[in-house]
Amino acid sequence: MTLTRTPEGPPSTLYIAGGMTGLPEFNYPAFHAAALRLRAAGYKALNPAANHKGRTDLPYATYIRTALKQVMKADAVAVLPGWEKSQGARLEVHTAQVLGLNAYRLECIAGNTHFFSPVKCLLPPMSVYGHNHPACVGSIVARPGDYPPPLGTPKPTPIRAQALDAAKAAVVGDRNRDYGGPFENFTQTAALLNALGFGRDMGDDAEEFSRDITAADIAVIMTQVKVSRLHTTPAHRDTWTDIAGYAGCGAEVADREAGNVQG
Repeated sequence: MTLTRTPEGPPSTLYIAGGMTGLPEFNYPAFHAAALRLRAAGYKALNPAANHKGRTDLPYATYIRTALKQVMKADAVAVLPGWEKSQGARLEVHTAQVLGLNAYRLECIAGNTHFFSPVKCLLPPMSVYGHNHPACVGSIVARPGDYPPPLGTPKPTPIRAQALDAAKAAVVGDRNRDYGGPFENFTQTAALLNALGFGRDMGDDAEEFSRDITAADIAVIMTQVKVSRLHTTPAHRDTWTDIAGYAGCGAEVADREAGNVQG
């Protein structure tokens, strides 16, 4: 497909994007008024409200398919006020940006004798330019990443979930194979410390209150080692992941020592 727009020149064919679903008269009057305004200014306007002879009773997917075909025929998109609230309009803008096309606020578009500053993906978003930036008559409204994603786009995994997922993978995966399960490993470590005389003092009367270090104590000790490291490098992600891992292992070990689970 050959686009009519050249990198240096203004767009000539504009697709009109905006909300329809849930609006009075499906917002068709606003689309028709926008098409008249664009044509009066010298542009070719692709008006989705005129598709299918103005019918409003067809399946939603039918309108979207037709609209996206028009976006691919355009060399820019003009958005109506409130477009960002419409899932369909966001999808249309997203498609346009994937194709390397620009999106402009309808109210900023003048005649095509004016120069539209070409948009490159690395330019700052619209907020940097504003409506009166001397380099562009049509204010830039969106670039990839500047607007909500279309339906079906996976949401990014929060860092807290990434840390917990990494901890889970560590404590039930390779480390079990390399070092054995946490109960066996921590029990062995506790036995070594007890053999060296590092029993746990529970109070002033050591004879009455001291006891051996347990496997659960090892989980607490290792957690405190990691907490101590955070004092120096609080942004070290692996340390937070290790703490989560030791917490999980400690819960399992403590339950086994209490006779609640068999591991």
